[in-house]
Amino acid sequence: MNQQATMGGTAQPTPNQARKIRSARLLACGIVSTPLFYLLALLQLIAQPGYDIQQLPLSYLSLARWGWLQDLNFIAAGLLALAGAVGVRQYLRGQRGGSWGALLIGAYGIGMVLAGLCPPDPAFGLPDGTPPGPAAAMSGRALVHTIGFFLSFFSLMAATLVFARRYAGLQRRGWMAYCLLTAGLAPVLFGAGMASPWPGIVMALTGLLLFGWVSVITAQLRRESLRR
Repeated sequence: MNQQATMGGTAQPTPNQARKIRSARLLACGIVSTPLFYLLALLQLIAQPGYDIQQLPLSYLSLARWGWLQDLNFIAAGLLALAGAVGVRQYLRGQRGGSWGALLIGAYGIGMVLAGLCPPDPAFGLPDGTPPGPAAAMSGRALVHTIGFFLSFFSLMAATLVFARRYAGLQRRGWMAYCLLTAGLAPVLFGAGMASPWPGIVMALTGLLLFGWVSVITAQLRRESLRR
């Protein structure tokens, strides 16, 4: 009996094909992680017109009326990124970027999960009844949230450089330039956000640049994997 046939006569995928399918599905998780995160954040902003996105980062949506949704948003984005990291590892196993690239994208996912599990301290009038201005002191929960943010930020900064090196070795200069541009622009935006009169908007754009890089790279790898 043909080992590639089931009892009903339908051909089963070979181990290599099955591995390719699994990798493609996991990489798809990385693709949707950023669009889903920003879509849910946008819907919350629309539903809460009083939220001052010019001044407040998206993290503070966790303290607003639909705060539980933003917590889940962070966690879901982190878990999707972790799945995407596994897909990167499976597809690039034995190739440049397959270890460190996957590890750093996974660290970004862990940081997002931490941010969702540990929202920031009440501040800036959120939730209702909280005095305006920053919190008087940082709680342990808020410290973990901050650690999660910086873990995500610096992990992705490093990941862009890992993939820039990968694409340089493959003579794919357009992709290398995209990674280097992301690595160079993200810290500039972050610093500008600290001094900007609209820090909330600038920080949201910084996140879109870096988080979006994950979606773009996993999409490129998925497309490449399905062509082989």
